[in-house]
Amino acid sequence: MIVYNHLIKWIVAYRTINCFVVQTWFVPDEYWQTLEPAHKLAFGYGYLTWEWTNGLRTYLYPCIFASLYSLVAFAGLDNTICFTYSPKLLTFLLSCFADWRLFKFVQLLYDDKVASWTLLLYWCNWFQFYCVPRTLLNSAELALVIIGLSYLPIWDKQRFQLASSNKNHLVVSSIVFTLVTLIRPTSALIWVPLWINFLYRFDFVKSFLISFLVGLITVFFVSVIDFLCYGYFVIPIINFIHFNMWQGGSAFFGSHPWHWYITVGIPSTFFTLLIPISKGVKMCTSNLIILYVCALYVITHSFIAHKEFRFVLPLIPLMSIYGGFYLTQIRNKRNLAFMMLFISITNIPLALFTSLLHQRGTLTVMDVLRREASENHNIEMNIWFLMPCHSTPFYSHLHRPVEMRFLTCEPNLNNITNYTSESDLFHKHPEIWIQLEMRNIRPTHLVLYENMYHRLEAILIEKGYTKCRKIFHTFFPISKRQSRWIVIACKEMLCYK
Repeated sequence: MIVYNHLIKWIVAYRTINCFVVQTWFVPDEYWQTLEPAHKLAFGYGYLTWEWTNGLRTYLYPCIFASLYSLVAFAGLDNTICFTYSPKLLTFLLSCFADWRLFKFVQLLYDDKVASWTLLLYWCNWFQFYCVPRTLLNSAELALVIIGLSYLPIWDKQRFQLASSNKNHLVVSSIVFTLVTLIRPTSALIWVPLWINFLYRFDFVKSFLISFLVGLITVFFVSVIDFLCYGYFVIPIINFIHFNMWQGGSAFFGSHPWHWYITVGIPSTFFTLLIPISKGVKMCTSNLIILYVCALYVITHSFIAHKEFRFVLPLIPLMSIYGGFYLTQIRNKRNLAFMMLFISITNIPLALFTSLLHQRGTLTVMDVLRREASENHNIEMNIWFLMPCHSTPFYSHLHRPVEMRFLTCEPNLNNITNYTSESDLFHKHPEIWIQLEMRNIRPTHLVLYENMYHRLEAILIEKGYTKCRKIFHTFFPISKRQSRWIVIACKEMLCYK
Protein backbone atom coordinates (compact mmCIF):
# COMPACT_ATOMS: atom_id res chain seq x y z
CA MET A 1 0.00 0.00 0.00
CA ILE A 2 1.26 3.45 -0.89
CA VAL A 3 2.03 5.52 2.21
CA TYR A 4 0.32 8.87 1.73
CA ASN A 5 3.11 10.90 3.38
CA HIS A 6 5.62 9.52 0.89
CA LEU A 7 3.35 9.63 -2.14
CA ILE A 8 5.34 12.29 -3.99
CA LYS A 9 8.57 10.32 -3.50
CA TRP A 10 6.90 7.21 -4.92
CA ILE A 11 5.57 9.14 -7.90
CA VAL A 12 8.95 10.74 -8.67
CA ALA A 13 10.75 7.40 -8.31
CA TYR A 14 8.28 5.55 -10.52
CA ARG A 15 8.24 8.13 -13.30
CA THR A 16 12.03 8.51 -13.20
CA ILE A 17 12.41 4.79 -13.83
CA ASN A 18 9.66 4.97 -16.44
CA CYS A 19 11.37 7.76 -18.39
CA PHE A 20 14.75 6.01 -18.42
CA VAL A 21 13.37 2.58 -19.34
CA VAL A 22 11.35 3.67 -22.39
CA GLN A 23 13.89 3.58 -25.23
CA THR A 24 11.85 2.40 -28.21
CA TRP A 25 9.80 3.72 -31.10
CA PHE A 26 6.01 3.56 -31.01
CA VAL A 27 4.31 5.76 -33.63
CA PRO A 28 5.46 8.67 -35.86
CA ASP A 29 3.30 11.27 -34.09
CA GLU A 30 5.59 11.07 -31.07
CA TYR A 31 8.10 13.10 -33.09
CA TRP A 32 6.46 14.45 -36.23
CA GLN A 33 3.57 16.19 -34.43
CA THR A 34 5.61 17.59 -31.55
CA LEU A 35 9.41 17.59 -31.66
CA GLU A 36 9.92 18.14 -35.39
CA PRO A 37 7.79 21.32 -35.61
CA ALA A 38 9.31 22.42 -32.28
CA HIS A 39 12.82 22.04 -33.70
CA LYS A 40 11.88 24.10 -36.76
CA LEU A 41 10.39 26.81 -34.56
CA ALA A 42 13.45 26.99 -32.32
CA PHE A 43 16.23 26.71 -34.91
CA GLY A 44 14.68 27.66 -38.22
CA TYR A 45 15.29 24.39 -40.03
CA GLY A 46 13.46 21.09 -40.08
CA TYR A 47 10.57 19.41 -41.81
CA LEU A 48 6.85 20.06 -41.46
CA THR A 49 4.44 17.33 -42.54
CA TRP A 50 1.29 18.02 -44.53
CA GLU A 51 -0.82 18.48 -41.38
CA TRP A 52 1.21 21.57 -40.55
CA THR A 53 1.29 23.01 -44.05
CA ASN A 54 -2.50 22.64 -44.20
CA GLY A 55 -3.21 24.05 -40.74
CA LEU A 56 -4.64 20.93 -39.08
CA ARG A 57 -2.54 21.13 -35.93
CA THR A 58 -2.19 23.73 -33.21
CA TYR A 59 1.32 24.87 -32.33
CA LEU A 60 0.45 24.98 -28.63
CA TYR A 61 2.18 21.74 -27.62
CA PRO A 62 5.21 22.09 -29.96
CA CYS A 63 5.74 25.63 -28.65
CA ILE A 64 6.39 24.24 -25.19
CA PHE A 65 9.17 22.02 -26.54
CA ALA A 66 10.47 24.82 -28.76
CA SER A 67 10.78 26.99 -25.65
CA LEU A 68 12.70 24.20 -23.94
CA TYR A 69 15.02 23.86 -26.95
CA SER A 70 15.68 27.60 -26.88
CA LEU A 71 16.34 27.51 -23.14
CA VAL A 72 18.80 24.63 -23.53
CA ALA A 73 20.61 26.50 -26.31
CA PHE A 74 20.66 29.72 -24.26
CA ALA A 75 22.19 27.82 -21.32
CA GLY A 76 25.06 26.76 -23.55
CA LEU A 77 24.02 23.11 -23.62
CA ASP A 78 23.87 23.15 -27.39
CA ASN A 79 24.61 19.49 -28.04
CA THR A 80 22.52 16.78 -29.61
CA ILE A 81 22.30 14.68 -26.45
CA CYS A 82 20.61 17.50 -24.53
CA PHE A 83 18.26 18.29 -27.38
CA THR A 84 17.33 14.64 -27.82
CA TYR A 85 16.58 13.86 -24.18
CA SER A 86 15.48 17.21 -22.70
CA PRO A 87 11.85 16.76 -23.88
CA LYS A 88 11.60 13.82 -21.50
CA LEU A 89 12.03 16.29 -18.65
CA LEU A 90 8.76 17.97 -19.59
CA THR A 91 6.88 14.70 -20.00
CA PHE A 92 8.31 13.58 -16.66
CA LEU A 93 7.02 16.68 -14.86
CA LEU A 94 3.61 16.46 -16.53
CA SER A 95 3.19 12.76 -15.76
CA CYS A 96 4.24 13.24 -12.12
CA PHE A 97 1.69 16.00 -11.62
CA ALA A 98 -0.99 13.93 -13.37
CA ASP A 99 -0.29 10.98 -11.05
CA TRP A 100 -0.59 13.26 -8.04
CA ARG A 101 -3.88 14.68 -9.31
CA LEU A 102 -5.19 11.18 -10.06
CA PHE A 103 -4.65 10.30 -6.41
CA LYS A 104 -6.39 13.52 -5.28
CA PHE A 105 -9.21 12.90 -7.75
CA VAL A 106 -9.96 9.39 -6.45
CA GLN A 107 -9.51 10.64 -2.90
CA LEU A 108 -12.42 13.03 -3.51
CA LEU A 109 -14.51 10.26 -5.05
CA TYR A 110 -13.81 7.69 -2.34
CA ASP A 111 -10.96 7.80 0.19
CA ASP A 112 -7.19 7.40 0.61
CA LYS A 113 -7.35 3.62 0.40
CA VAL A 114 -9.16 3.48 -2.94
CA ALA A 115 -6.91 6.27 -4.26
CA SER A 116 -3.78 4.32 -3.31
CA TRP A 117 -4.91 1.10 -4.94
CA THR A 118 -6.11 2.94 -8.04
CA LEU A 119 -2.72 4.57 -8.52
CA LEU A 120 -0.91 1.29 -7.92
CA LEU A 121 -3.15 -0.57 -10.36
CA TYR A 122 -2.71 2.18 -12.94
CA TRP A 123 1.08 1.99 -12.56
CA CYS A 124 0.97 -1.76 -13.19
CA ASN A 125 -0.60 -1.32 -16.61
CA TRP A 126 1.95 -2.06 -19.33
CA PHE A 127 0.48 0.28 -21.93
CA GLN A 128 0.52 3.46 -19.85
CA PHE A 129 4.12 2.64 -18.83
CA TYR A 130 4.95 2.31 -22.52
CA CYS A 131 3.19 5.53 -23.59
CA VAL A 132 3.15 8.13 -20.82
CA PRO A 133 6.83 9.27 -20.99
CA ARG A 134 6.55 9.86 -24.73
CA THR A 135 5.93 13.20 -26.41
CA LEU A 136 2.68 11.90 -27.87
CA LEU A 137 -0.34 14.19 -27.93
CA ASN A 138 -2.26 11.24 -26.48
CA SER A 139 0.05 11.17 -23.45
CA ALA A 140 -0.53 14.87 -22.91
CA GLU A 141 -4.26 14.26 -23.36
CA LEU A 142 -4.23 11.60 -20.64
CA ALA A 143 -2.43 13.88 -18.20
CA LEU A 144 -4.55 16.96 -18.92
CA VAL A 145 -7.85 15.06 -18.71
CA ILE A 146 -6.91 13.75 -15.26
CA ILE A 147 -5.70 17.17 -14.10
CA GLY A 148 -8.83 18.90 -15.40
CA LEU A 149 -11.23 16.39 -13.85
CA SER A 150 -9.45 16.55 -10.50
CA TYR A 151 -10.07 20.30 -10.31
CA LEU A 152 -13.72 20.16 -11.37
CA PRO A 153 -15.64 21.01 -8.15
CA ILE A 154 -18.39 18.47 -8.87
CA TRP A 155 -16.53 15.82 -6.87
CA ASP A 156 -17.04 17.52 -3.49
CA LYS A 157 -19.02 15.18 -1.25
CA GLN A 158 -21.20 17.96 0.15
CA ARG A 159 -23.31 20.33 -1.94
CA PHE A 160 -21.00 23.24 -2.59
CA GLN A 161 -21.49 26.92 -3.29
CA LEU A 162 -19.13 28.76 -5.61
CA ALA A 163 -16.80 29.97 -2.90
CA SER A 164 -13.49 31.53 -3.92
CA SER A 165 -11.53 28.26 -3.69
CA ASN A 166 -14.06 26.41 -5.82
CA LYS A 167 -14.11 29.27 -8.32
CA ASN A 168 -10.35 28.95 -8.64
CA HIS A 169 -10.68 25.22 -9.21
CA LEU A 170 -13.36 25.84 -11.84
CA VAL A 171 -11.08 28.33 -13.60
CA VAL A 172 -8.19 25.83 -13.60
CA SER A 173 -10.36 23.00 -14.92
CA SER A 174 -11.83 25.26 -17.62
CA ILE A 175 -8.35 26.28 -18.80
CA VAL A 176 -7.13 22.68 -18.85
CA PHE A 177 -10.24 21.37 -20.63
CA THR A 178 -9.94 24.06 -23.30
CA LEU A 179 -6.26 23.32 -23.85
CA VAL A 180 -6.73 19.56 -24.10
CA THR A 181 -9.61 19.99 -26.56
CA LEU A 182 -7.49 22.21 -28.80
CA ILE A 183 -4.72 19.60 -28.68
CA ARG A 184 -6.96 16.52 -29.00
CA PRO A 185 -10.55 17.46 -29.98
CA THR A 186 -11.93 14.00 -29.16
CA SER A 187 -11.06 14.53 -25.48
CA ALA A 188 -14.22 16.64 -25.31
CA LEU A 189 -16.12 13.34 -25.25
CA ILE A 190 -14.78 12.79 -21.73
CA TRP A 191 -15.03 16.17 -20.08
CA VAL A 192 -18.08 17.76 -21.74
CA PRO A 193 -20.64 15.31 -20.24
CA LEU A 194 -19.06 15.71 -16.80
CA TRP A 195 -18.98 19.49 -17.17
CA ILE A 196 -22.66 19.54 -18.20
CA ASN A 197 -23.49 17.38 -15.18
CA PHE A 198 -21.62 19.86 -13.03
CA LEU A 199 -23.55 22.82 -14.48
CA TYR A 200 -26.86 21.00 -13.99
CA ARG A 201 -26.16 20.31 -10.33
CA PHE A 202 -24.60 23.59 -9.21
CA ASP A 203 -25.35 27.27 -9.89
CA PHE A 204 -25.76 26.88 -13.65
CA VAL A 205 -25.58 30.51 -14.79
CA LYS A 206 -22.57 31.57 -12.72
CA SER A 207 -20.63 28.37 -13.42
CA PHE A 208 -21.37 28.55 -17.14
CA LEU A 209 -20.27 32.17 -17.40
CA ILE A 210 -17.01 31.48 -15.57
CA SER A 211 -16.23 28.46 -17.74
CA PHE A 212 -17.24 30.18 -20.97
CA LEU A 213 -15.21 33.33 -20.35
CA VAL A 214 -12.14 31.40 -19.21
CA GLY A 215 -12.41 29.10 -22.22
CA LEU A 216 -12.81 32.05 -24.58
CA ILE A 217 -9.72 33.78 -23.19
CA THR A 218 -7.73 30.53 -23.45
CA VAL A 219 -8.80 30.06 -27.07
CA PHE A 220 -7.76 33.64 -27.81
CA PHE A 221 -4.24 33.14 -26.45
CA VAL A 222 -3.81 29.84 -28.30
CA SER A 223 -5.07 31.52 -31.49
CA VAL A 224 -2.39 34.18 -31.05
CA ILE A 225 0.24 31.43 -30.75
CA ASP A 226 -1.04 29.77 -33.93
CA PHE A 227 -1.14 33.11 -35.77
CA LEU A 228 2.47 33.86 -34.84
CA CYS A 229 3.66 30.37 -35.81
CA TYR A 230 1.67 29.94 -39.01
CA GLY A 231 1.98 33.55 -40.12
CA TYR A 232 -1.72 33.79 -40.86
CA PHE A 233 -4.99 33.35 -39.00
CA VAL A 234 -6.09 29.73 -38.77
CA ILE A 235 -8.33 27.64 -36.53
CA PRO A 236 -6.66 24.19 -36.56
CA ILE A 237 -9.42 22.41 -34.65
CA ILE A 238 -11.95 23.25 -37.38
CA ASN A 239 -9.59 22.09 -40.13
CA PHE A 240 -8.84 18.92 -38.15
CA ILE A 241 -12.51 18.03 -37.68
CA HIS A 242 -13.33 18.91 -41.30
CA PHE A 243 -10.60 16.65 -42.69
CA ASN A 244 -11.04 13.68 -40.34
CA MET A 245 -14.81 13.70 -39.88
CA TRP A 246 -16.53 15.37 -42.84
CA GLN A 247 -14.02 14.39 -45.54
CA GLY A 248 -13.33 10.98 -44.00
CA GLY A 249 -9.60 11.63 -44.22
CA SER A 250 -8.78 9.49 -41.21
CA ALA A 251 -9.51 6.37 -43.30
CA PHE A 252 -6.40 7.14 -45.38
CA PHE A 253 -4.28 5.97 -42.45
CA GLY A 254 -6.07 2.64 -42.26
CA SER A 255 -9.59 1.55 -41.37
CA HIS A 256 -10.84 -1.03 -38.91
CA PRO A 257 -14.22 -2.67 -38.20
CA TRP A 258 -16.58 -0.91 -35.82
CA HIS A 259 -15.98 -3.45 -33.04
CA TRP A 260 -12.16 -3.13 -33.09
CA TYR A 261 -11.89 -1.26 -29.78
CA ILE A 262 -14.07 -3.82 -28.00
CA THR A 263 -12.45 -6.92 -29.48
CA VAL A 264 -8.84 -5.77 -29.91
CA GLY A 265 -8.02 -2.27 -28.66
CA ILE A 266 -9.26 -2.41 -25.08
CA PRO A 267 -8.32 -6.06 -24.33
CA SER A 268 -4.78 -5.41 -25.61
CA THR A 269 -4.16 -2.15 -23.77
CA PHE A 270 -5.97 -2.83 -20.50
CA PHE A 271 -4.85 -6.48 -20.58
CA THR A 272 -5.23 -8.19 -17.17
CA LEU A 273 -6.42 -4.97 -15.52
CA LEU A 274 -9.78 -5.83 -17.05
CA ILE A 275 -10.27 -8.45 -14.32
CA PRO A 276 -10.35 -6.11 -11.28
CA ILE A 277 -11.94 -3.34 -13.35
CA SER A 278 -14.85 -5.52 -14.50
CA LYS A 279 -15.40 -6.82 -10.97
CA GLY A 280 -15.26 -3.27 -9.62
CA VAL A 281 -17.85 -2.06 -12.13
CA LYS A 282 -20.22 -4.83 -10.99
CA MET A 283 -19.73 -3.99 -7.30
CA CYS A 284 -19.71 -0.21 -7.56
CA THR A 285 -22.94 1.67 -6.93
CA SER A 286 -21.58 5.23 -7.08
CA ASN A 287 -19.59 7.39 -9.50
CA LEU A 288 -20.84 5.34 -12.44
CA ILE A 289 -20.94 8.50 -14.56
CA ILE A 290 -17.23 7.93 -15.28
CA LEU A 291 -18.09 4.51 -16.71
CA TYR A 292 -20.82 6.03 -18.88
CA VAL A 293 -18.43 8.70 -20.16
CA CYS A 294 -15.82 6.07 -21.03
CA ALA A 295 -18.48 4.04 -22.84
CA LEU A 296 -19.51 7.13 -24.82
CA TYR A 297 -15.87 7.72 -25.73
CA VAL A 298 -15.46 4.16 -27.05
CA ILE A 299 -18.79 4.12 -28.91
CA THR A 300 -18.05 7.43 -30.65
CA HIS A 301 -14.54 6.36 -31.62
CA SER A 302 -15.98 3.11 -32.98
CA PHE A 303 -17.74 5.10 -35.71
CA ILE A 304 -14.44 6.65 -36.84
CA ALA A 305 -12.77 4.53 -39.53
CA HIS A 306 -9.21 4.93 -38.32
CA LYS A 307 -8.53 3.32 -34.95
CA GLU A 308 -5.37 2.99 -32.88
CA PHE A 309 -4.39 1.54 -29.52
CA ARG A 310 -3.18 4.92 -28.25
CA PHE A 311 -6.60 6.49 -28.69
CA VAL A 312 -7.92 4.62 -25.62
CA LEU A 313 -4.99 5.75 -23.45
CA PRO A 314 -7.00 8.40 -21.49
CA LEU A 315 -9.47 5.73 -20.38
CA ILE A 316 -6.90 3.65 -18.50
CA PRO A 317 -6.58 5.86 -15.37
CA LEU A 318 -10.33 6.52 -15.32
CA MET A 319 -11.31 2.86 -15.48
CA SER A 320 -8.55 1.95 -13.01
CA ILE A 321 -10.67 3.71 -10.39
CA TYR A 322 -13.16 0.83 -10.46
CA GLY A 323 -10.32 -1.66 -10.20
CA GLY A 324 -8.93 0.21 -7.21
CA PHE A 325 -12.36 0.15 -5.58
CA TYR A 326 -12.61 -3.62 -6.10
CA LEU A 327 -9.19 -4.25 -4.54
CA THR A 328 -10.28 -2.47 -1.35
CA GLN A 329 -13.23 -4.86 -1.10
CA ILE A 330 -11.03 -7.98 -1.04
CA ARG A 331 -10.90 -8.99 2.62
CA ASN A 332 -8.62 -11.99 2.27
CA LYS A 333 -5.03 -10.71 2.16
CA ARG A 334 -3.85 -13.84 0.36
CA ASN A 335 -6.38 -13.31 -2.43
CA LEU A 336 -5.38 -9.65 -2.67
CA ALA A 337 -1.70 -10.56 -2.87
CA PHE A 338 -2.42 -13.18 -5.54
CA MET A 339 -4.40 -10.68 -7.61
CA MET A 340 -1.61 -8.07 -7.53
CA LEU A 341 1.04 -10.71 -8.22
CA PHE A 342 -0.92 -11.94 -11.23
CA ILE A 343 -1.36 -8.41 -12.59
CA SER A 344 2.33 -7.64 -12.04
CA ILE A 345 3.74 -10.75 -13.68
CA THR A 346 1.47 -10.31 -16.71
CA ASN A 347 2.17 -6.60 -17.21
CA ILE A 348 5.75 -5.92 -16.13
CA PRO A 349 7.48 -8.26 -18.64
CA LEU A 350 5.34 -6.83 -21.44
CA ALA A 351 6.13 -3.27 -20.35
CA LEU A 352 9.87 -4.00 -20.27
CA PHE A 353 9.85 -5.83 -23.61
CA THR A 354 8.01 -3.08 -25.48
CA SER A 355 9.95 -0.28 -23.77
CA LEU A 356 13.45 -1.75 -24.13
CA LEU A 357 13.46 -4.09 -27.14
CA HIS A 358 10.49 -3.80 -29.48
CA GLN A 359 11.16 -1.33 -32.34
CA ARG A 360 14.29 0.24 -30.89
CA GLY A 361 16.28 0.19 -34.13
CA THR A 362 14.82 3.34 -35.66
CA LEU A 363 16.07 5.36 -32.68
CA THR A 364 19.46 3.63 -32.62
CA VAL A 365 19.88 4.56 -36.29
CA MET A 366 19.51 8.24 -35.42
CA ASP A 367 22.09 7.88 -32.63
CA VAL A 368 24.58 6.42 -35.14
CA LEU A 369 23.90 9.13 -37.73
CA ARG A 370 24.07 11.84 -35.08
CA ARG A 371 27.53 10.71 -33.99
CA GLU A 372 28.62 10.54 -37.63
CA ALA A 373 27.38 14.09 -38.25
CA SER A 374 29.06 15.39 -35.08
CA GLU A 375 32.43 13.73 -35.68
CA ASN A 376 32.78 14.37 -39.43
CA HIS A 377 32.06 18.05 -40.03
CA ASN A 378 34.13 17.97 -43.23
CA ILE A 379 31.73 15.51 -44.88
CA GLU A 380 28.60 16.88 -46.51
CA MET A 381 26.08 14.24 -45.46
CA ASN A 382 23.03 13.47 -47.54
CA ILE A 383 20.82 10.84 -45.91
CA TRP A 384 17.94 9.01 -47.55
CA PHE A 385 15.52 6.96 -45.45
CA LEU A 386 14.16 4.30 -47.83
CA MET A 387 11.60 3.00 -45.36
CA PRO A 388 7.87 3.44 -44.75
CA CYS A 389 7.22 7.14 -44.22
CA HIS A 390 8.07 8.67 -40.84
CA SER A 391 9.84 5.50 -39.66
CA THR A 392 12.41 7.52 -37.72
CA PRO A 393 12.66 10.89 -36.02
CA PHE A 394 14.27 13.58 -38.17
CA TYR A 395 16.08 16.80 -37.30
CA SER A 396 14.96 16.70 -33.67
CA HIS A 397 17.34 13.76 -33.16
CA LEU A 398 20.10 14.76 -35.56
CA HIS A 399 20.26 18.49 -34.79
CA ARG A 400 22.46 19.18 -37.79
CA PRO A 401 21.31 21.03 -40.95
CA VAL A 402 22.33 18.19 -43.26
CA GLU A 403 20.42 17.13 -46.35
CA MET A 404 17.88 14.42 -45.52
CA ARG A 405 15.04 12.83 -47.40
CA PHE A 406 12.36 10.30 -46.51
CA LEU A 407 9.57 8.69 -48.51
CA THR A 408 6.46 10.82 -48.14
CA CYS A 409 2.92 9.51 -47.73
CA GLU A 410 0.57 12.49 -47.88
CA PRO A 411 -3.11 11.75 -48.43
CA ASN A 412 -4.65 12.63 -51.78
CA LEU A 413 -5.50 16.22 -50.86
CA ASN A 414 -5.81 17.35 -54.49
CA ASN A 415 -8.04 14.46 -55.63
CA ILE A 416 -5.54 13.16 -58.17
CA THR A 417 -6.80 10.20 -60.20
CA ASN A 418 -5.02 6.90 -59.39
CA TYR A 419 -2.97 8.66 -56.73
CA THR A 420 -0.06 6.72 -55.21
CA SER A 421 2.08 8.09 -52.40
CA GLU A 422 5.86 8.16 -52.77
CA SER A 423 6.23 5.52 -50.07
CA ASP A 424 3.83 3.13 -51.82
CA LEU A 425 5.45 3.82 -55.19
CA PHE A 426 8.90 2.95 -53.86
CA HIS A 427 7.78 -0.27 -52.19
CA LYS A 428 5.97 -1.42 -55.35
CA HIS A 429 8.95 -0.89 -57.67
CA PRO A 430 12.07 -0.18 -55.57
CA GLU A 431 14.55 -1.11 -58.33
CA ILE A 432 12.99 1.32 -60.82
CA TRP A 433 12.61 4.03 -58.19
CA ILE A 434 16.25 3.85 -57.07
CA GLN A 435 17.55 4.00 -60.64
CA LEU A 436 15.42 7.02 -61.50
CA GLU A 437 16.05 8.99 -58.32
CA MET A 438 19.81 8.39 -58.28
CA ARG A 439 20.46 9.62 -61.79
CA ASN A 440 21.66 13.02 -60.61
CA ILE A 441 21.94 12.74 -56.82
CA ARG A 442 23.98 10.22 -54.85
CA PRO A 443 23.29 10.38 -51.10
CA THR A 444 26.12 9.55 -48.72
CA HIS A 445 23.94 7.32 -46.54
CA LEU A 446 20.93 5.10 -47.16
CA VAL A 447 18.82 3.74 -44.31
CA LEU A 448 16.56 0.80 -45.08
CA TYR A 449 15.21 -2.39 -43.60
CA GLU A 450 17.29 -5.49 -44.21
CA ASN A 451 14.71 -7.18 -46.46
CA MET A 452 14.73 -4.15 -48.78
CA TYR A 453 18.52 -3.95 -48.64
CA HIS A 454 18.81 -7.54 -49.85
CA ARG A 455 16.43 -6.76 -52.70
CA LEU A 456 18.48 -3.73 -53.79
CA GLU A 457 21.92 -4.98 -52.78
CA ALA A 458 23.21 -5.63 -56.32
CA ILE A 459 22.13 -2.19 -57.52
CA LEU A 460 23.61 -0.46 -54.47
CA ILE A 461 26.96 -2.25 -54.82
CA GLU A 462 27.04 -1.22 -58.47
CA LYS A 463 26.51 2.39 -57.42
CA GLY A 464 29.35 2.25 -54.89
CA TYR A 465 27.46 1.56 -51.65
CA THR A 466 28.36 -0.96 -49.00
CA LYS A 467 26.75 -2.14 -45.78
CA CYS A 468 28.20 0.07 -43.04
CA ARG A 469 26.03 -0.89 -40.10
CA LYS A 470 23.43 -3.50 -39.24
CA ILE A 471 21.19 -2.51 -36.34
CA PHE A 472 18.69 -4.64 -34.44
CA HIS A 473 15.16 -3.31 -34.63
CA THR A 474 12.62 -5.82 -33.34
CA PHE A 475 11.89 -9.50 -32.87
CA PHE A 476 8.39 -9.05 -34.32
CA PRO A 477 8.10 -6.77 -37.38
CA ILE A 478 4.61 -5.26 -37.49
CA SER A 479 4.36 -5.12 -41.30
CA LYS A 480 5.77 -6.78 -44.40
CA ARG A 481 7.71 -3.62 -45.15
CA GLN A 482 9.70 -3.98 -41.97
CA SER A 483 12.23 -6.58 -40.85
CA ARG A 484 14.14 -7.48 -37.71
CA TRP A 485 17.20 -5.49 -38.74
CA ILE A 486 17.94 -2.06 -40.19
CA VAL A 487 20.88 -1.48 -42.52
CA ILE A 488 22.85 1.72 -43.03
CA ALA A 489 24.45 1.64 -46.47
CA CYS A 490 27.01 4.31 -47.29
CA LYS A 491 29.58 5.24 -49.86
CA GLU A 492 32.56 2.91 -49.53
CA MET A 493 34.97 5.66 -48.46
CA LEU A 494 32.59 6.59 -45.60
CA CYS A 495 32.23 3.08 -44.18
CA TYR A 496 32.43 2.99 -40.39
CA LYS A 497 35.56 1.61 -38.85
